Amino acid sequence: MIKLKNKMVFITGATGGIGTSLSSEFAGHGCSLLLSGRNSTKLKNMCDKLIEEYNIQAEYIVADLSKQSDLDRIIAQYSKKVDVLINNAGIFSNNKGSETTNVEFDDCIAVNVRAPFILSREFGIQMKKKGFGRIVNIGSSLAYYGSGKSTAYCITKHALLGLSRSFFQEFRNTGVRVYNVSPGSTHTSMVKEEVQKQNYKTFLKPDEIAQYISYIISYNNELITEEIRLNRIIIG
Repeated sequence: MIKLKNKMVFITGATGGIGTSLSSEFAGHGCSLLLSGRNSTKLKNMCDKLIEEYNIQAEYIVADLSKQSDLDRIIAQYSKKVDVLINNAGIFSNNKGSETTNVEFDDCIAVNVRAPFILSREFGIQMKKKGFGRIVNIGSSLAYYGSGKSTAYCITKHALLGLSRSFFQEFRNTGVRVYNVSPGSTHTSMVKEEVQKQNYKTFLKPDEIAQYISYIISYNNELITEEIRLNRIIIG
């Protein structure tokens, strides 16, 4: 297993529930962090807290991942520096397909699929040159079955699974590992606001998801779990 200390980890959607846990988890391993999101105040406060608590290097970049110009700025500045890319940012839509507008659908595709594709491609190219890298795509259990609701979101998570499978095959012999992690319902404010008929207390804890991810990417020999489904014990 590899040591994660001093590896540079880029986490998109860093101020969300899973993003916050991922940031703390990798800071605890002594990684340097690059965090992105759309709220500069939250990002700055998070970086300051992580630097003080873990004595690590951490910086942030304010970006809207639906905009090509912001993606270009991230790639130009950081693609050669990052060892671990975690595509965590996502937009959740809780509408049926018949109720989903074109704008809503396009927004989901842009953030949930297009941005991970472009970042995985560009960062993966640089990782391949170094002979080492990790790309983690945060999917959803909805990637494995359809949904009468949250149609646009469900579509994007199916696409992200296909993206992960494809990049896994492309990079598998280059030292770059690609993972698709698909959690079930998780303790996040985004999900709590959207899901009304389930027991929120049974949802997965973001900290446990983050711990699992840091563990699986540490393997560096033959063993790899390329697709991971994380589910809760009690459904309802």
